Amino acid sequence: MHLSSGLPQQVQGTDPRATKSANVSTVDAGSGRQARQVYRTSQTHNLPLRGNGTSYRTSENLGWHSIHETLACGMPFEASFAPIDDLWIAIAGSPIEVAAQWAGRRQQKTIMPGMLSLVPRGLSVNVRVENDNKALHLHLRDSLVKEAAAEFGRGDPDRIEIVPVFGAEDPTGAGMGTMFQHILEHPDPVSSLLVDYWAAVLASYMVRTYSAKAAPGQLVLPFTLSKPRLGRVRDYIEANLRRPVTLAELAGVAALSVPQFIRQFKASTGITPHQYLMRMRIERARCLLTTTDIPVMAIALDCGFATQAHMTRVFRTLLGTTPAAYRKEVGE
Repeated sequence: MHLSSGLPQQVQGTDPRATKSANVSTVDAGSGRQARQVYRTSQTHNLPLRGNGTSYRTSENLGWHSIHETLACGMPFEASFAPIDDLWIAIAGSPIEVAAQWAGRRQQKTIMPGMLSLVPRGLSVNVRVENDNKALHLHLRDSLVKEAAAEFGRGDPDRIEIVPVFGAEDPTGAGMGTMFQHILEHPDPVSSLLVDYWAAVLASYMVRTYSAKAAPGQLVLPFTLSKPRLGRVRDYIEANLRRPVTLAELAGVAALSVPQFIRQFKASTGITPHQYLMRMRIERARCLLTTTDIPVMAIALDCGFATQAHMTRVFRTLLGTTPAAYRKEVGE
């Protein structure tokens, strides 16, 4: 796993000690729906407050709801972390000489790049890092883990138990970490649906791979969405193209849990909800480009893209041309 070394010399985003008052739900003015809380650094293990001379990049100001990410590059440190309600996933980006005391055990080893460690909800841990280090830290909402547990039939979701892991080889988990790192370093202005999707996939992987029950539960077959449900989802997306749409919203429209919605939606359409949203935005853009004289920049905003450049990038990916060139070609 590659971790960038060009980190800023201070935490990006709000000081976690000052975010307590910001952790309140808001109501979206356009839809009237209750908005979910942004996942603040202060709700995690507060890694930016640990270690001297450590640099961080976080997802604090990106508006993510289901997962929090911290990319750290720092010096040796020792710290005690109190238990929280969410799952902490740490992926080494360099060899890390670390000793940990948790769950009544003391462990010490050199964790190599790409190795994964897990601190489950409700577990405190004492950590001593002996050398300069790089690591990616993900905090995953417990609600996603419970939804995944229900989907995979792992008993009572409220009693799901993820086992502690200390420096395990896990190419799949490390690969997901690399993907989240890329999103953090190259944030899409309207990437919330993409982040929610991959957070749900990560939660499902954690439950399947690291839950205390060794025997896999019976998987729910990937039934397709009924035509009425798919129609309601499409209508909801179309009515809200101008603003970020979350995976939880779409699952709510379909009256399904997030894991159920992801499986059934892809089985019905062959693509992810984020890909579907992008295609609908581009379809609206094509219509406006060919039937109006509205400037391209205004069309981009009307279709839910943060900038003209963002729409151009997606337009070129899907259609192989730019909006301006498409308008000129169709108009000839």
